[in-house]
Formats: sequence, structure tokens, C-alpha cells
Amino acid sequence: MAIPIRKLMSGGTVVGLTEFQTGDKIPSDYLDIPPIPAGDNLIINGDFSVAQRGTTFNSTTWRKNDDDSYLLDRWLLLSDGNDIVDVTQISGAFSRSRYALQAEVETANKRFGFCQIIEANTSIPLRGQKISVSFAAKTVTDKLIGNVRVAVLEWTGTADTVTSDVVSDWTGNLTFAENWVALNTPDNLALTTSEQTFKVENLTVGASCNNLAVFIWVDDTDAAVDDILQLGEVQLVRGSVVPEFVPVMYQDDLLQCGYYGRPLCATQYNRFGAAVAVSMTSAKFFAALNPPMRGTPSVVTPDVSKLALNGVADVNFSSWAIDAGATSHVSLHMNITVASGLTAGQMYMTSSTDTKPIFLECEL
Repeated sequence: MAIPIRKLMSGGTVVGLTEFQTGDKIPSDYLDIPPIPAGDNLIINGDFSVAQRGTTFNSTTWRKNDDDSYLLDRWLLLSDGNDIVDVTQISGAFSRSRYALQAEVETANKRFGFCQIIEANTSIPLRGQKISVSFAAKTVTDKLIGNVRVAVLEWTGTADTVTSDVVSDWTGNLTFAENWVALNTPDNLALTTSEQTFKVENLTVGASCNNLAVFIWVDDTDAAVDDILQLGEVQLVRGSVVPEFVPVMYQDDLLQCGYYGRPLCATQYNRFGAAVAVSMTSAKFFAALNPPMRGTPSVVTPDVSKLALNGVADVNFSSWAIDAGATSHVSLHMNITVASGLTAGQMYMTSSTDTKPIFLECEL
């Protein structure tokens, strides 16, 4: 029977893994210990499989490819301006996951990247501990991007009250926003058209860390229009060594993503709740948020005029707005205004004829 053995050198540093057969004489500088177990991935949606806002983002989609915008779930696009890259969920790019993120350059010679911010409940317990990060990346033949960089950042400001745009200055040596500090020195990591996994290991979280973030970006300023970056299999783990990437079950990632953002109404002609009229021109809407969200959500409605109350005849919304005094992380309350035509005390179904979703967000 083969027994895994880790060899320990001076100072107790693990430098290798060797297998011995039963009956072999083990040298004195070897210690019989099992392999270090893989740590839980602290990144949510590290394989980009969850795409509740859509699978393509450009200058014409409802969620545009603007700087400091959440696109694929939990992932921020950060860029030196708007419409720098189109972002798409793709499949088949990497060997250990079904999906990945693809960024295609739309504005030449600009820097861009993708960031996930980790909330305080997860980050604060890591103070003083070792963490490691890894990700897969590649480029495409005849659409080559030369390098990527990665930084693990810690936020020392108020917990969960972060500056989501972690970059304050894209010129020269990239400058991070106030209270964001890199735990590592980012270096260029050369891309090829073949899958590579890049690792930064054995980082120590500071004593004042309140939030962590992983930021992967293209620092080159010579990217041409249509050049492509493919990114996937991102993980941040406890420990000084990063394990092989293992995808999380889609249902688990979807549940975690819904804590930060979820559609209330996702498809055209979808009825998404009920409201009660309180006068001829106003109604109250309520929806339970189950499971709860991270905090009180904001409501993103691309075109309120395509929302309607369905009764004897449809009555289109003039406006609707969150009732801040009643809404919380467990329930959404909205005040609806129409021109006329409601009957006080009557219940109405709420519906949408918009092809764009109504989306609830409480991202960091």
C-alpha cells in the first residue's frame, strides 16, 4: 500500500510529497502525516457559472459594461473608463469547470480587470492567518493579451462599507483606493493560448483587515480592439498552499449569490407578485425575501412604464419607489403610483412586459 509522506526540512517547511510502499524504511527526515486538506473556497461563483443579470454585457445591454459594475454574479468589472471590454459567460475554456468569463477589448490601450469583495463576516476571522489565491487564465490566437496581474487586497476602513472601485488611479503604477492595501506585490503573469493556473500563496492577513478582495487585471496598455482574456476557476482559501480547484455545486453558488443580488422579475410577461390599491392612483406592493438578503436591497428597474397592475384592465405604472421605512433584508415594500383607474382595497397582480429584469441588489 502506498503511504503519502510529507518531507519536512529545516524550520518545518513542507517541500514535497513522496509515496513509500508498505515495508519500506522511512528516512529520519520524513514525517508520516496526511496531505493538507483542501480549504473551502472563500470566493463565490469562482467558475462564473451563475449569471442572474445575463450572460452578455456591452454598451447596449440593460446592465452596461461600465466601470465599477457588477456583471456575472459577485464579480465587479473595473476599467479605465466605460465600454473598455465586452463581458460574456463562455463554456469549455478550462478543464475543471464548465463556465468561464471572457473579456473582449472594445477600447484599445486601456487597463481593465475583475474584482470580488468578501464580506466582513468571512474576512475578519482570517486576521493573522495565511491565505492563498489561484485562478486559471488564457488568451486567444490572433487576439493576444500579454499578461495579467493579481492582488489580494485588504480593507481597513469600516467593515462592509467599502469603496467598491478599488482602483483610484489607473495611470503609471496602478494606485489602490484609500483603505485598500495589497497583501502581495503584483507581477506580470504571462498568458498563452493554453490553460494556465496561476497561484499566489502564503499571504498573511493583517490585524486590521475588515474585508478582503481578489482583483485580477490586465495591466498592459497595448491591448487592441477584439483582443481576448479568458478567466476562470478563481479561489481564495485559508492556508499557505492552494489546492486544486474544485467547482462548488451550482445550487450552492446560486444560493450564495442570491444573498447579494437576485431577480424579482426575470422574463417578459412575467407576473411577479400582488399589490393592493390604497386609492385611485396608488397601491402598495409587498414581497417576502426568502431566503433573506445581505441587507436592504436597492431595486433596479430598467423601464418602469412597462410594469402594470392587472385587474379588470391593465393599469401601467407611472412610478414605483422603495418604502424605506418598511423594507428590510427579509421583505420588500414598494409604493406604486399610476395616473388613475384603481379601486381602493382591490388586489392586483403585478406584471412586466419588459425584456429586462427587475433586479434586487445589496452588493458590497
